[in-house]
Amino acid sequence: MKEYEQLIIRRTFNHPRELVFEAWSKPEHLVNWLFPDITTPMKIEEFDFREGGKYRFSFHGPDSVDIVAGVYESIAPPEKLEFTWTWKNPNQDAGINTLVTIQLMDKNNNTELILTQKAFGSIEMCNRHKLGWEGAINFLNTHLAKRS
Repeated sequence: MKEYEQLIIRRTFNHPRELVFEAWSKPEHLVNWLFPDITTPMKIEEFDFREGGKYRFSFHGPDSVDIVAGVYESIAPPEKLEFTWTWKNPNQDAGINTLVTIQLMDKNNNTELILTQKAFGSIEMCNRHKLGWEGAINFLNTHLAKRS
């Protein structure tokens, strides 16, 4: 496997696994953390959280709007979630279908999150997604802290 074909991000949260899973599965949570930085808020255009259900999110940056869409492939609360992630035109990564897997494991009253994303078109695309997910996961941690 080429280095850019997969990225893995691990993070431990001081919150129960059920709450971390809920943050991925409910729109009222997602809009509060699923964005790469504070200048790029996300709006939910479509959200059908079930296996085979579709989602569509728009990210509103200072100079552009980027849209990502996908399908929930597998949902196993509170331990695993798998969905496709595909940017739409005019995004530079438009049309490249990737697969995101979220695994949540209990670790001594904490939750370990492992995010894996596969099938990038280039190392640059992989690096952009890594930065975006790292920012979003930082916002997720802040969001969860407010819910405790």
